[in-house]
Amino acid sequence: MPVKVSVDCDERLAKRTYSGVVTGHDLLDSIREYAVTPGFDPSFNEISDFRDVTNIDAMIEDIHRCAHTPDPFLHETKRIIVAPQALIYGLARMYQIMGEEMHPNLYVVRTMDEAQNILGKQSQASGPDSRLAG
Repeated sequence: MPVKVSVDCDERLAKRTYSGVVTGHDLLDSIREYAVTPGFDPSFNEISDFRDVTNIDAMIEDIHRCAHTPDPFLHETKRIIVAPQALIYGLARMYQIMGEEMHPNLYVVRTMDEAQNILGKQSQASGPDSRLAG
């Protein structure tokens, strides 16, 4: 599967990192993988990183199914999709709109810096003064 699921307990962050060609099945299966990921906590924030994806091989029905599939996160958590590519960004926005009641606090952004800003963290790549941010 072209997705890696991980958790960072210190940062209280769950992360799905996608690469290559991603199918509708990959999207659904990766949501379910948190249940068996050591250290996962439903109160963690989440970043779904699509920066290394070359194509999404999914139908609109797959996006609809994902949008209406319960995820393991609490409603208060912030979930962020990072999608710099136009097609993937559009599909992520579609997912966001279709599932807005089931998945509140979902953000779709184009850069990791934007994701870090939503989480209230300054990216290490933002510059030399980023280490001073608290």
